[in-house]
Amino acid sequence: MTNTKWLSALLAGTALTVASTAAMADTSLVTMTRNAAGEGVTFYISPTADMPASATEVTIEGELRGLLTSTKADGSDRDTDLGTRARVVVKGKTDTSVGTVGAYVRFNQSDFSTDDNYVDADKAYGYWEFSPGVTLTVGRNDSVASVVHGADWDGTQNFSGAGAGLTNASANQANVAFTSGPVGLTIGLEHSVVGSDLGVAASSNFSAGDFSAQLAGKTAKSDDTDIAAGDSAYGIGGGVGFSSSGFSVSVGAATGTGLASEYVSVNDGDTSDDKFTAMSILGTFSMTETTSVEAWYGTGTIKDIANTAFDRKVSGYGAGVFWNPVSQLRLGAGAGTRTLEAANTAGTATVETDTTVVGVGAWFKF
Repeated sequence: MTNTKWLSALLAGTALTVASTAAMADTSLVTMTRNAAGEGVTFYISPTADMPASATEVTIEGELRGLLTSTKADGSDRDTDLGTRARVVVKGKTDTSVGTVGAYVRFNQSDFSTDDNYVDADKAYGYWEFSPGVTLTVGRNDSVASVVHGADWDGTQNFSGAGAGLTNASANQANVAFTSGPVGLTIGLEHSVVGSDLGVAASSNFSAGDFSAQLAGKTAKSDDTDIAAGDSAYGIGGGVGFSSSGFSVSVGAATGTGLASEYVSVNDGDTSDDKFTAMSILGTFSMTETTSVEAWYGTGTIKDIANTAFDRKVSGYGAGVFWNPVSQLRLGAGAGTRTLEAANTAGTATVETDTTVVGVGAWFKF
C-alpha cells in the first residue's frame, strides 16, 4: 500500500468500525466531537440512547511537519535539505465492568526520500486501569526511566538539527503505575539495549500547579565484560520544571554506565561500556498569546571504560521563535550549534567538530 493510501484506509476503516458498531443495536448512540483545542476527532459510543455518558471513545489525530534546514559542519560543504514527517495517532478506551481498558497507536513516517518508504508504529501500547489510580500498561512507549524535563522533552530542540545533551528513548515494556493526587510512581520491566535480559525501570513524579519534579532510573544486565560491579548497566536521572507569568524553565539531568545511547543525544560507535553524564535546560517565553521564544542548552560526556582515547563530549545551544495563530498550525524559525569532541579515526588525538544549523519549519494538525 502506498503512502498516499494508508492514511485514507486507516480513517475509512475507523469510521466503518464506528458506524458498524452503532448499527449492531438500534438503541446505540454515536456522537462525534473535537477537543477544546480543535484538534483530532473523537467518536463517543454509548450503549443506549438513554445513556448519554460515553462508554467507548475512539480518537484520531494527525500531524505533518516540514523542516527546511541548512547545515554546516567543520571540514564539510553546506548541506541544505527539506525533510518531512507524518504522524497519525489512534487511541481509544472503554469503560468496562473491570475498569477502563484502552490502547494507543502512533503511526510514524519520517523519510519520504526513497521509493521503498514504510510506515511504522513507533509507539503502541494497551492499558488497563483495574483500580482507581492503578494502571497496567503493556507495549512500546517512552522508557519509564526517561527524564521528562529538559530541552529534548519539553522543547523543539531538534528543530534546529543541532540537538545536544540529554535525550530519551522508547522501550518495549510492561509496567504498573500508581497515582494519588499530585504524586505518581511507575515500576516496570523493559527490554534492555545492552543485553538480552530484561531491565527494571522506575519513576516517581510530583506535579502541583506550575511546578513538577521527577526522579527516575533503570538497571539492566550487560553483556559487556568491561563494565565492573557484576556486569550491570544503569542510568539515573531527574528534573524539575516551573512556570510563571508566561515564562517557564525545564531542567533535566542523568548519569550512569552502559546506557549512554538512551540518555545522551549524540553518539558514535559502541557505547555499551561507557560512563555518561548529560543535562539540558529549556527556557520558554510567551511574548503574546500566539508567539513564543524557546532557548536551550545541553551537554553530555561519554567516557569509554576500556579505552579513554575514545571519550566523547558534546555541547550545544540554540533558540527558536514560533507563531501559533491557531492550534492546527505552527510556524517557526531557529538556529543552533553543536560542538563534538571525539577521537580521530586512529584514536590518537581529540578532534573538535562544530556544526551549525539554521532552519524554518511548519507543523499542521487535524
